Amino acid sequence: MSRVAVIDLERCADCGLCYRLRKYEAVRIEDSERKIDIGKCSGCGVCTSSCPSLALTLKYLPHRMVMARVKALLRTTKLKEPFEPRVLIFACDWASRRGVDLGLVRKVPGSTNIRATKLTCMGALDPIFVIDALLAGADGVFAVGCAGEDCNFLGSNLVTEAKARWIARLLEVAGLEKARFKLTLLPLMEARERFLDELGSFISTLRELGPSPISRPEPDLNVKKRLEAVREALSSFRLRLLLGCENYLLSVGNVYGEKPRPEEIGLVINNALIAEYERAQILLALKEPKSVRQLAAELGIRPDQVLRHLVVLRARRQVELYGIVGTSPLYKAIEEV
Repeated sequence: MSRVAVIDLERCADCGLCYRLRKYEAVRIEDSERKIDIGKCSGCGVCTSSCPSLALTLKYLPHRMVMARVKALLRTTKLKEPFEPRVLIFACDWASRRGVDLGLVRKVPGSTNIRATKLTCMGALDPIFVIDALLAGADGVFAVGCAGEDCNFLGSNLVTEAKARWIARLLEVAGLEKARFKLTLLPLMEARERFLDELGSFISTLRELGPSPISRPEPDLNVKKRLEAVREALSSFRLRLLLGCENYLLSVGNVYGEKPRPEEIGLVINNALIAEYERAQILLALKEPKSVRQLAAELGIRPDQVLRHLVVLRARRQVELYGIVGTSPLYKAIEEV
């Protein structure tokens, strides 16, 4: 099989999420370590897009390759007058074989600024990919895959369907319109006809919204900073774990067999999302030493909340005490080696 998951054991936190998400019994525990049975791995990518520690990746389609491809594709687009939205399409490989014909994109008005790349399944769509595309200058991101039981990988698309709601929420937090991202899951019998209609509708929405604040000739640096903080938050273990296990908890339950209500787990994820976003803002702001009051004034977060976040970040060894000026401690982000 050309695409199978691989585990970086040095990064693996042994959280067990991949073991719970496995659909083909491909993840096994051997000598207290997680291992991939390459004979059973389907390469759907659900585990790689959900791994809290980013220890899992597809062997021949690693995260860094997807992100490099996204940036390379968007570099070939241009800001045009009249406005033609720069759109990146993430397409399920199986959907593109069975109805979603990417070759038809050229029939969409303004298609000269549309670029497409394939994933093994929508289950492999990591929210980080969407944010990277927007940071690279896309005005919108369109993801298309198979609906319901048409999914070749036993419902892997449903994992991304759940994450899509949180991607929209994160865009709002960053100050971008949530309509700049759209996930479309199409029944294969209707895929060929509906694909262009859905894409055309998305393009029309982007025309109404106008260029992304980041892709304009004079980018909005505040929005860019907030989106960078969103990306940093999406790399946090806590948020990735919650996003990855939401469907599992709702369908299977926790270790005690209890199934939380959707609104309960939604509240937990939303609170974690906001907390990790604020911590990401603090981390990015601490490239230079700053005090609690300076951070609070710069980021618009209450000083007591900033202090709580700093306690957590110091415990994670992401922030250190840099020094003291007068009676005010200064903090600085610890650079990764």
